[in-house]
Amino acid sequence: MGTHMHRPLFSAQKVYLTLLCLTLLVGSALWSDALLGQPADQANDAVRVGDRWVYDTKDEITGFPKATYSQVVTEVSPKEVVTSLTFRGQNGSSLMVYDHNWSRIEQSNVKFRPSDGQGIPSPWL
Repeated sequence: MGTHMHRPLFSAQKVYLTLLCLTLLVGSALWSDALLGQPADQANDAVRVGDRWVYDTKDEITGFPKATYSQVVTEVSPKEVVTSLTFRGQNGSSLMVYDHNWSRIEQSNVKFRPSDGQGIPSPWL
């Protein structure tokens, strides 16, 4: 009768990798809520971090494109909405700070006190 060598059903390396993957999967599921930019219970029409608007401007006479720029919400606080303004084809961006009525409070190094007055009044929001 020959000797039979028993191989383990699962090698230690396979068990380790399986446990590592399972831990990473469970950890990412549990921490995903902690990584949100703002609470999920806010109103659906509220501005959110990551909201983006893209604008294409055209020459009024020729109709040819002049510039394309995008504005992305980077921060939302109880008093302010901070956006990053980027023009296509240009390096860099500038920050624009608005109140929640979309009146500009700050653009780059220019501050408006209390605001620039071009926002949308509350009853219309």
